[in-house]
Amino acid sequence: MAHPPSLAVGAKELNREDLLQPLEYFEKQGIYLHKHIRGGGMTYHWDGQLVCYPIFKLKPNEQNIGNYMYRLEEIGLRTLKDLGIVAERKREKSA
Repeated sequence: MAHPPSLAVGAKELNREDLLQPLEYFEKQGIYLHKHIRGGGMTYHWDGQLVCYPIFKLKPNEQNIGNYMYRLEEIGLRTLKDLGIVAERKREKSA
C-alpha cells in the first residue's frame, strides 16, 4: 500500500527545530503531523512510498533495539539486492 504524504513523530514531544518550515507550511500542502506510540524522532513519508511496519514480540535476548534495527535493515538490503536495486548503509556498526 502506498503511503500518503505525512509527518510522523514518536512518543517524544515534537521538536519544532526538526522542521525546516513551520508546521502550517506542511499542512497547507496536505501534509499532516501524526503522533504515534513508538520510539524514534520525526520521519517524513511521501506519496508512493512503500512502508513496512513489522509488529511482533521479541524474545528477551532479542530486545537490543540497535541490533534488532541492524538485522531488520539487513533484511531490507538483501531484499533490494534480490530485486536488482543497489542500496547501502550509511554506517556499518550496530548500535
